[in-house]
Formats: sequence, C-alpha cells, structure tokens
Amino acid sequence: MNVPMLLGEWGAFEGDAVPAARLIGRMLEESLSSDTFWVYKKGVENAPYFRMIQRPYPSAVPGTMVRYGLDPETGIFECVWKEQPHATQPSRFYVPALWYSAGCEVELEPTGKGYRFEQVGADEHNGYLSVVPTGQAIERRLTISPRK
Repeated sequence: MNVPMLLGEWGAFEGDAVPAARLIGRMLEESLSSDTFWVYKKGVENAPYFRMIQRPYPSAVPGTMVRYGLDPETGIFECVWKEQPHATQPSRFYVPALWYSAGCEVELEPTGKGYRFEQVGADEHNGYLSVVPTGQAIERRLTISPRK
C-alpha cells in the first residue's frame, strides 16, 4: 500500500522476554515501521527486556528511509536515509539515556551543517538528535555509539 505502518499495543511480556523483544525490534527496523509498546505493570523499566523497548529510533526524517537499526550487543545505532533537496526541517532521532547515559559518539556523513542534541525535560538525559538538512538530494548516514 506504500504507507507508513504502526504496530500498536504489543508487549506485556513475562519471564525471559529479551529474545522476543529483540526479534520484534529487529522486525520493526527491517520493515521501517513504528510501534507503541504497552504493558500495565509497575516496574517495567526494570525488566531485562526494557532496553529493547527503550531504544533509539528515527522520529522524523524529511526524505526516504533506506534502513535503520540497533545492534543490541554493541549498542551501535545506524540510520541511512535519502534527504529531500528542499527539506527545511531537521531529521530527528530519539536517543534514550538507557543506552547512552554516559554520553555517546555521533558520526554523520556527510556532516553538512551538523547536528544538535535537544534534551527532553529538565532532569532527563533522554533527548533528540536533530540533524540539520543539507539542502541537497543526498544519502546521509548517522551512527550513534556508546562512549568508550
């Protein structure tokens, strides 16, 4: 149908759900889809699978997504997109503190006019990485890695 897809209200895991959460995360990435995780349980943020729920993702990209994904073993997130030549709004990527609480390293190709980090909330380390558009029809690559 050539329209964006949203997977709604998945989750409510019990037991060792890390493999299932990784599988669903990978399937969402491969299909370039969005999702909303749902569980009605206190302390879900302490569950082992929560790292796969609270993961980096492209929030808005003015252009065509090529691919994106998180390697759960290394914590490296990569996104490739074809930017629209007349884009005026930045590409935005959610960056959760759960993966990058000690900061992160960012690589952007081509660098163009750069990027900026916008913190979410006064006491939060979660935020959005905003990539300034180049004004060209060009393929861009963003890599976010945990600081070593």
